[in-house]
Amino acid sequence: MLRNVCACIGFVLLVLVFIILVRTATFSVRSDSVRSCRLTDSDFIRATDEIIGRFQSALRFKTISTNLHQYDRAELQKMVDFVRSAFPVIHSSTLVAHDVVNNYSLLYKVQGSNPALRPYMLCAHLDVVPVNRDAWEEDPFGANIKDGFIYARGTIDVKQIVMGVMEATEFLLKSGHVPKRTFYIAFGHDEEVTGLDGAAKISELLYSRGVRDLEFLIDEGTTIVNKLFPGVNIPIAVLEENPHPNMFGTGPEKDLFTHLASDLSLPFRAVVTNLWLFGPVVSRLFSRIPSLNAIVRTVTSVTMVNGGVKVNVLPPSATAMVNHRIHPAQTVKEVMEYDRKLINDERVKIRVVSSMEPHPMSPYGDEDFGYQTIKNSIRQIWGNINL
Repeated sequence: MLRNVCACIGFVLLVLVFIILVRTATFSVRSDSVRSCRLTDSDFIRATDEIIGRFQSALRFKTISTNLHQYDRAELQKMVDFVRSAFPVIHSSTLVAHDVVNNYSLLYKVQGSNPALRPYMLCAHLDVVPVNRDAWEEDPFGANIKDGFIYARGTIDVKQIVMGVMEATEFLLKSGHVPKRTFYIAFGHDEEVTGLDGAAKISELLYSRGVRDLEFLIDEGTTIVNKLFPGVNIPIAVLEENPHPNMFGTGPEKDLFTHLASDLSLPFRAVVTNLWLFGPVVSRLFSRIPSLNAIVRTVTSVTMVNGGVKVNVLPPSATAMVNHRIHPAQTVKEVMEYDRKLINDERVKIRVVSSMEPHPMSPYGDEDFGYQTIKNSIRQIWGNINL
């Protein structure tokens, strides 16, 4: 009897191994290659000293947002004036309508030649978060170049997008290019503190002008990185002892792995091409890598704590501000219910200071114009990388 059971188990394991090996060996992903940018292309923008200098100038404005409705208005005004003076073609072109919204936010409409096409929008923000000067080796607003890198607050969040969009638009308009599709450029001035004075006011203005439908909207995204996924030497840590539920498989992460399969070494390729079997393992792995954890669950940070004022006196009360980044598969109500269940103490009073339901996941199929446009643009610049 025991021999028969062992034989059955062995047979099942052999079948599983066979299926895994076959799927690993035969798995393929359709990949559309695009021609990379060339130095000789008419629309190739060289990173000249002039362009780099403008970027450095933008980084030197201390456009810091500290709290709701609290931001450095004088520095923001300097930034707005700089943008308007640094790109004269944009601000004088008959194709461009531009507005300063609520004093410090910027909105541009670049008219396309085909009004039947739905417009799209490019977004970024002019403000930055406060600086802990002791944590910086360089002046955070000096924009100094060291070893080929520019060191400054805003280089990756997100004045590089502001200046990149403006440089590209200025270049194309100067060359006489007329886009087929109308597009908007929107730069808020208080994104780091909810955007109620900037992005919200831009939205209200567009709505009042009858703008209801966009082909796509692209805001700040993540960077292109190496050595992020399993199989490379990266530190791993568990940040939450009681994390929110894992949502692996409810977003685009499975398809992301599918496209990465061809670039993974054999053991990891076998795992990725057989998520029907190894899905729970991968899900757990995502949870243990901080940079991937946010993809599969609502993540939580305690950002402010207030309590006692003297070391030998018990405080009458304590407060904490908790920031949730909600996964698209959850709602604000579900997150709050989970928090109450986790705390499980009636003495702790919980209230929502501000909230917003998570945005729906962006479409990323073969027929989705916005995604395909962004994907092909990235590949033209960085080569045929996996996306």
